[in-house]
Amino acid sequence: MAAAASELSRQDKDVSQQLLSGFSELVEVVARGLDADPAEARRTAIGIIASLIGAVSLARGVSKADEDLASEILSSVKQYVGRSKG
Repeated sequence: MAAAASELSRQDKDVSQQLLSGFSELVEVVARGLDADPAEARRTAIGIIASLIGAVSLARGVSKADEDLASEILSSVKQYVGRSKG
């Protein structure tokens, strides 16, 4: 997902539907592993997944100019997500 994140909005509805299906399945898997009521688990799962995808995309985007920052982005989000797991 992270590799294609910037291109997804340019794709047709079929691609968007496939992304929705995969994302929804991933949200369910992550939410099941959280210790929270279903609604809170879903919100947390969406936040975790979005944070990870965004971090990978951003780290890739800056890595050629600043490898240290790219590593810092990934480690910061890893730490943040670790605290979010409940």
